[in-house]
Amino acid sequence: MCRAVARRRHAVGGVKDSRPFLFVHGAWHGPWCWQEHWTAHIERSGHRAETIQLSAHGRLGDRRRIWSTIREHVAEVSERAASLGPRTVLVGHSMGGLIVQRALEGSEAAGAVLIASIPRRGLLPAALRLLRRLPVPMLHAMCTVNMWPIVGSEALARRAFYSAMTPDDTVASTFARLQNESFRSFVSTIVRPPRPSRVSTPVHVIAAELDGFFTLAEQRDLAHAYGVEPYVLAGSGHNVMLDGSWVEAADEVLRWATTLDADAHRVPTPEPSPRVGP
Repeated sequence: MCRAVARRRHAVGGVKDSRPFLFVHGAWHGPWCWQEHWTAHIERSGHRAETIQLSAHGRLGDRRRIWSTIREHVAEVSERAASLGPRTVLVGHSMGGLIVQRALEGSEAAGAVLIASIPRRGLLPAALRLLRRLPVPMLHAMCTVNMWPIVGSEALARRAFYSAMTPDDTVASTFARLQNESFRSFVSTIVRPPRPSRVSTPVHVIAAELDGFFTLAEQRDLAHAYGVEPYVLAGSGHNVMLDGSWVEAADEVLRWATTLDADAHRVPTPEPSPRVGP
């Protein structure tokens, strides 16, 4: 199996509580979606930012089919996270959010942030919505076992990943770099949803108000499964890391990560001594 890891590192000497962040991309994308803005922003804050290129990804603009699986990606992310140490925060977008959740079912990290992630019930509800809204591309994809038709034009890419307010050049730049996605992974996101009850790592959820794939109700349900409330980015489309609210989203990840340090440094309140009767 072909694996590749794209790394962005920064010296963090003198920064208190610096930690590594591992950014996991979603379907049709590669590590470039994080490297455009996020990795430098995280590094400027004094942390270490790394991206992982999932197997069979990184083929900019390539429409050829790929056959990688979610299980393979979970193993890749688990291995990479373990190599970064116990202070690592995993950040997963969309399919990457599902991969992070499944990785944490069998291991732990300091924390995880799920951004516009595949929800608790998997991809089936979103796939059915796409079938109603875009029957021709979806039927084409299903009949040819080929995921490219779902995002096969700039107009479709905008509907999937952005909003009507997103600048045309952002959409065009993204579309030029999109690649085909694995049909096997697509099926897996339907038949094997995440299992939050198996995850003990602290989790934060960031939702996009104008997400073309997942509803706010689904993102709230996902957050509630982890015992938290979602942070909603007003006006953002699905591609939070590239849309206009990316700074707000990145800063929210950093802000939440500081709460992990606060929890780790908090001194437990002593239990009161039992009252002894006369």
